[in-house]
Amino acid sequence: MTTPLVSVVIPVYNAARFVRETLESVFAQSCRDFEVVCSDDGSTDDSVAVITNVASAHRQAVHVVSHHRGGQTMAKNRGATVAKGRYLAFLDADDLWYPRKLQHQVEVLESVPEAVLVHCNYDEIDEAGYLLRRYCVATARGNKKKDLWEQLLGPQAWILNSVMMVRRTAFEQIGGYDPDVGLDDEADFCLRFRSLGKFVYLEEAGAAKRTHQASFSHEGTPADKKFGDGTRFLHKLELRFTNDSEKLRLVHLLLASRYSDWGWHKIRTGDSREGLHLLLRALPYDPWRYRTYSRIMRSYMPAALRHYVSKHR
Repeated sequence: MTTPLVSVVIPVYNAARFVRETLESVFAQSCRDFEVVCSDDGSTDDSVAVITNVASAHRQAVHVVSHHRGGQTMAKNRGATVAKGRYLAFLDADDLWYPRKLQHQVEVLESVPEAVLVHCNYDEIDEAGYLLRRYCVATARGNKKKDLWEQLLGPQAWILNSVMMVRRTAFEQIGGYDPDVGLDDEADFCLRFRSLGKFVYLEEAGAAKRTHQASFSHEGTPADKKFGDGTRFLHKLELRFTNDSEKLRLVHLLLASRYSDWGWHKIRTGDSREGLHLLLRALPYDPWRYRTYSRIMRSYMPAALRHYVSKHR
């Protein structure tokens, strides 16, 4: 058996409604030298049956790796461990690729030896597949001078799974995705990957990202998980930039904002004790942040008065 040029890794969790269309977009690629690995993250619906049926209908081999629920990050890593291709291309189980996506990205990696990652523009579609908007990766976070994240990580820090292709050797060199940072695994991955070589961005849209409540994306994710994952990522960055005073200052400003927002969320949802604890944790990172002090004072108010003050500020 010949070694495939590209391994398409699809993390799957209860994606029976969409995975057929996702796989069909892979089978329609102009580049034909690929294998498909579906990493099933303990689905409880008919996802695996749908994958088997669509693969049979298209006479395409699909390697299904099933495991207990561990989250999308673990699913991507497990899929990558059985991949054999020279390149890895990740695709969320509800997103789609346009027919020339793989071909264009392979051409870049084949012709630019110093490139370790290539990514592309993408569109956004709704649950039914209708176009919501055309999206430009290069300006996704804007060009605001005060964007602390961009100052810290550089432009295009969050590259979506479904729009990238990477060299498998480089992926293995950094140990894949870090499951400890949860929802921020893409930013963490890209930060570590940049140290290995060049990133290439293609302006032509190569994918369509589907937006819906049940997706692997952040929509519908509990607030505490978002705050918790983000805080763990920032503490990881704190260790990374210990010897870089300017970067460390930015990390501390972001930590102050994260703990303050998390604490205020806790207070507004009825957990005043934990909320106050989190607000106090914000102070050492930015002792000049007025909003945190305001929130601490308001945390001692009765809920009705706090709501009134917040509404009329």
